[in-house]
Amino acid sequence: MKSLLWCLVAAAAVAGLGDSAAAMRGVDRSALSLVSQKLNWKTSIVNEHDKHSHDVDERHFGGEALAFVTPWNNHGYAVAKRFGSKFSWVAPVWLQARVSPEGPVTVTGTHDIDAAWMAEVRKACARGGPAAPALAAALDGAEAQRAGRDHGAGKPNPPAEQSRRILGSSGWPADRPLAPACPKFVPRLAWEAAVSPQDMLRSVPVIADVIENRNFDGLTLEVPVSSATLPFIRSLTAELHKRTSAAGEPLALVQVLPPAGTGSAAIAALAAAGVDRFVVMTYDFSSRSGRVGANAPIAWVRDVAQQTIAAVANGIDVNSTSSALVEEALVSPVAAVRDAARAVRESWRAEPDRQSAAVSADGDSSSETPLAREHAAVLARALAAGRVLVGLAMYGHHDPQGNGVPEALTGNTYVALLKQHKPRMLFDRKAGEHLFRYPGALPGSRARCYYPTLWSVAQRLGVAAEQGAGVALWEIGQGLDYWYDLF
Repeated sequence: MKSLLWCLVAAAAVAGLGDSAAAMRGVDRSALSLVSQKLNWKTSIVNEHDKHSHDVDERHFGGEALAFVTPWNNHGYAVAKRFGSKFSWVAPVWLQARVSPEGPVTVTGTHDIDAAWMAEVRKACARGGPAAPALAAALDGAEAQRAGRDHGAGKPNPPAEQSRRILGSSGWPADRPLAPACPKFVPRLAWEAAVSPQDMLRSVPVIADVIENRNFDGLTLEVPVSSATLPFIRSLTAELHKRTSAAGEPLALVQVLPPAGTGSAAIAALAAAGVDRFVVMTYDFSSRSGRVGANAPIAWVRDVAQQTIAAVANGIDVNSTSSALVEEALVSPVAAVRDAARAVRESWRAEPDRQSAAVSADGDSSSETPLAREHAAVLARALAAGRVLVGLAMYGHHDPQGNGVPEALTGNTYVALLKQHKPRMLFDRKAGEHLFRYPGALPGSRARCYYPTLWSVAQRLGVAAEQGAGVALWEIGQGLDYWYDLF
């Protein structure tokens, strides 16, 4: 993207913030009560999509959520401000690194940085808000209140036990508070063009200086992971960890991964190097093959998430850990992980010498105390899952010509298509996604449109919850406002 174009779209984004925010409507009910596999284009979507619960601080998803924000979809700026307490990380797509013809490495896109907007989003942490139960429990309650009441489909919604089965359960206690998130800003950075490994290494202090001096909390890095880039990513991670944010925490590195093509050994190496989070892009399943179809089949999402977690776990020494990591596991959203951590703590009580050694090992990875292998393996997977953010696409695909060639579409276009064609909503059971058909531009053709719904978003949140992972949203300017009631 050329710098001039970036400047223009950023200016348009800032100019449009007020109108976008005003269009968001708070209501007395939560979209949790609307989640259903049975949809009606009008009553389920068109009449409801721009509404959200008044209580924007209430959280339902126990894992972390990273929100990408792009300058070319200005609504994302308003969404981040309105729902900031639901996001653990905010990643504005602002920065690019490049090697100039004269030789120096520079970071461009800094003109897009909006410090005033960042300050507004950060207020979400101080704003606080009431605690909420886990997503599945909240949905169970909503379904119970509805008592089988229909939502535009002619049939009752699923009962509580079916809701729990569809969404999964992380084992998070229903009475345990979920505190509002404190959004950390980790802008995405990518290279404008291919560069040599040597130039990448030269860029490390330059990139770290920008992140530190611009009051960010870290960086989201989108570069291919390979033998050529591993030294750069390791070096950048180490350099960021030497520096601290305004909150006094080490600067974080979030690495973006494709759903396939990155070897597990490379991911494990990055985990061992201390990469803080991994975003795995579990979407574009069909469009990557040049066809219209499911964007993120549910079984595929689960499989990719499990593989990524396993790869990250391989980078964590399963034979050693310290008391600090055990304490971290004790508050995991995964019940089995908490049980393993309690078992470790009980073993330490029986053998005080081991606990003393583990406590003394905190902060010194070279002298950590081995744990029982059966507990260490479970804890390693749990800690790995906590570092993985499963990608959720806030957009869909259709083939408006009716020729099977996919084009991306965002929420506004989707709602306009629904109003125009008044379609019958269909459900792809294998993929766990909704779609509809409408007349294509080519004579006699039928176009297909796949776009996320409350149901499909909730299912994928359930997959992340059952794995103990978080989610990453690409990107929040493209979605429908009532989705954020689920987070």
